[in-house]
Amino acid sequence: MPTHLLDAVAEINANWQAHLLNLPMTETGGVCGKTIAVLGIAFKPGTDDIPGSSSVRIVETLHEAGATVRVHVSMALQPAEAVLGDLAAYYHDLREAAMGADAIMIASAWPDYRAANWRQICSAMRTPVILDGRGILNHAEIPKEIRVLRVSSASQ
Repeated sequence: MPTHLLDAVAEINANWQAHLLNLPMTETGGVCGKTIAVLGIAFKPGTDDIPGSSSVRIVETLHEAGATVRVHVSMALQPAEAVLGDLAAYYHDLREAAMGADAIMIASAWPDYRAANWRQICSAMRTPVILDGRGILNHAEIPKEIRVLRVSSASQ
């Protein structure tokens, strides 16, 4: 693959990450002291592959900015804990990960997230805001009381 193409893909991914990380800053009035649930930590759905995952940088950045980070993991609990340690709390249950959150960030395109009961999940949140970083909720029926902001990169 030509180098210029790889560079373009890397730039698109970096811009997507920056935009996705900026959303909780603007939508929740900054993240310091806020609780953000990050859904999906693996590099891609159906794996426990953490290295190279944009979610790792997202969790690190949120933590550095003073947020409490709650991560939903389906398969990657041990790898996530090995990479992120105590930067986040880890949950297998989606509703538990969202408990008391000021926002949810969907960082991986797991099919479970598309099919989730968002009314039930968001009822556990402090503020029903979903930052859909993978564009998986574009066709889902989301209750009107839940604010969904869609951010997806061209490389997805």
